[in-house]
Amino acid sequence: MTSEPHAPFRQVLCTDADFPPGLRSIPDCPSVLYIQGRWPLPETQLMGIVGTRHPTVYGSRAAERFTL
Repeated sequence: MTSEPHAPFRQVLCTDADFPPGLRSIPDCPSVLYIQGRWPLPETQLMGIVGTRHPTVYGSRAAERFTL
């Protein structure tokens, strides 16, 4: 895992050992994941949130509820 420039997020690069193998195997996989919360997740708990850099208040609150 790499250093974290924007705490409380961590970065996991596609070249890191703990990058999810299932995600690494797809065409055009992301080169970096920004993680908040527990890492690594158990194999049975897989979820991702894709959004905007400028979310609405509702969007921020909804996404935050998933991290609890």
